[in-house]
Amino acid sequence: MSRTYLGASTIPTGDRVKALRKHVRQQIGNFADRVSWEGRPRRVVVTSKTFKQLARMCGAPKQRQGPFARRVLTSTDLARCVDRLSGIPARDRADIPGVSDSRARQILGGAVVALETMRRLRIEEAELSPWALREGIMLAHLAQVDPTAAPPVRPVPCESTRSSCAPALVTGHTSPSRR
Repeated sequence: MSRTYLGASTIPTGDRVKALRKHVRQQIGNFADRVSWEGRPRRVVVTSKTFKQLARMCGAPKQRQGPFARRVLTSTDLARCVDRLSGIPARDRADIPGVSDSRARQILGGAVVALETMRRLRIEEAELSPWALREGIMLAHLAQVDPTAAPPVRPVPCESTRSSCAPALVTGHTSPSRR
């Protein structure tokens, strides 16, 4: 979509961004109607590298703060992000903290898709999952079915002398160094 609607390396015109927004709204229309008919979602969780980079651009904690740092993406922040990205050539977007070189050309398209989807579904805030979709669904399902069956998803106290330590899953298994 970025290549088709926004162009390869130039700053996209307002008309190009509007055309992409219109296309996204048309594509998600039936899906959005169905989701709206089902009722307003209580919790929205997103996962993808694009969402991670967008959340980081919007002020979410850095990845080095660990998977359990709360990361959210609001539609208000995302709208500002789309405006900002729209004014920067694709080749320069990688200079923005949180945007990788490999995604600099597609991040604006991803931001437009995310924003239009959030607007259409009336989503004000989405939580970013530290896991891929299948792992996140599996862990959430296990926790609901039998909370003792899933590994607790919480930070573990650091046993290091360092001042900070990345959180980890508690699985009940000891690491090879502690056996």
